[in-house]
Amino acid sequence: MSEEPEFRAWHVAHAPNFGEQVLVSFFVAPVSNPSGDSASSAEAATWQVLNGPLRRELVERPENNVWLFSSSHLRDVLGAVSDCYRTFGIPIDARALFTREHLFACGCTIEDFETQPALPQGWTDGFPGSRRSDRGDRSNSSHYPASFRADLRRAPNLSALALVGDTMSSIIDDASKSARTGTDKGLQEVLDFLVTQEQLSVTALTTAIERANGTPSAAFLPVMRNGVTTEFNHLEALTKAGGQPLTTKYWIPDAAFDNGGVGLFSAFEIVESVEISLYLIGVSAYARARDEQGARMCAEAMGTEAVHRALFRFAQGQLGKDVGVPNDVGFENFDWTSLSTVRDALEGLGIGYGKQGNGAGRFYEYPGDPAARGIGTPVSHTIPA
Repeated sequence: MSEEPEFRAWHVAHAPNFGEQVLVSFFVAPVSNPSGDSASSAEAATWQVLNGPLRRELVERPENNVWLFSSSHLRDVLGAVSDCYRTFGIPIDARALFTREHLFACGCTIEDFETQPALPQGWTDGFPGSRRSDRGDRSNSSHYPASFRADLRRAPNLSALALVGDTMSSIIDDASKSARTGTDKGLQEVLDFLVTQEQLSVTALTTAIERANGTPSAAFLPVMRNGVTTEFNHLEALTKAGGQPLTTKYWIPDAAFDNGGVGLFSAFEIVESVEISLYLIGVSAYARARDEQGARMCAEAMGTEAVHRALFRFAQGQLGKDVGVPNDVGFENFDWTSLSTVRDALEGLGIGYGKQGNGAGRFYEYPGDPAARGIGTPVSHTIPA
C-alpha cells in the first residue's frame, strides 16, 4: 500500500484514532518491545498485561475492562480495514481487478490481461465480446498498479488470482459487517433489549388479563389475549435470532394497571408507541448488517405493535376518553431513534428493568408462555417469513 500515492494521507488521518486508545499501550507496546524471555511476542504481551508493570494501569481504570477494550479496538480495526478496502479497492482486492469498470479505468482489455502472465491470445474467449474490448483512455494507465502487474505475472492463470480475490473479499465482507454492527446501536445490543422489552410486554399483559374480571378492561379480553400471544411470538423469534434478556424481573407502577380502567390502555398505548420506534431501530441495525431476513422480522413485528397501539386507542375511546380516531398516523413514529432514548422514555414511565422504578409499584417476574398459563389465544403467522 505504500506505493499508492493517496495512502499516506489516508494513514495519517486514521493513525491518531489508534494511537490515542488505551488498549494500544497494553498490547502494541509490549509486542514491539518483548521482555526477552522465551515466550512469543503475543505471550509476552499477555504476560505483561496481567502481571507486569502495565497491570497498574489496568487497575486504575475500573470503569472499563479488557473485554470492552478489546471489542472496541477490534471494531475500530475492522472499520479501518473496511474503509481501506472501499478507498483502495483495486490495488488490494484481486476480484475488483477483473471488472469492466477497472478495465476501463486502466485503459485495458481482456487481451492485455492475457498478455501479462504470457497467456496465449484468446485464452479468455469465454468472456462476452462486450467485456473483451471495452478499452478506456490509455492515459489512465497510472491507475494500473505496479503491485498488480507483478502479481499477475506470477499468477499461473487468471482464475487462480480471481479465487484469491474472492477469498479476500469474503474476509473483508465479514470485517465490514462486524464494523457496521459495532456501533452503540449494535445488532446484539438491539436484539437483547428487544427481547427484554417483549418479556416486559408479556409480563404486563399477563397481569392485566389475570386481573381483568370485574373491571372495565374485561370487555377487551379477546384483544389482550391475542396481544399477549403475539408478544410471546415476537419474543421467541428474537430469542432464536440470538437475543438474550437483560433481566427477567420488572418493576411496573401500580398506576399503569389503573385497576383495569382506561388508564391501563393509556399506558399500553404509550409503551407500544415506544416499541414501534424500538423495532425501527432493529430494522436499521439489521440493514447495516446486510441481513434482510432480520430486518424483515423487525418490520413484521413492528406492524403488529402498530395494530396493538390502534386497538388500545380504540379501547380508550370506548371507555370514554377522547383520544381522537384510533388510526391517526400516516407513517409510524420514529420519535425515539436510539436505545438510550427508548430506555429513558420507558423508565420515565416508572418502569424498572431489574431495579425499582419511580412511583408506587412492585416487581413482577416474567411468567413465560401465555398459552401454558391458559390466557393466550391462537393467532396466525406465528413465525417471521
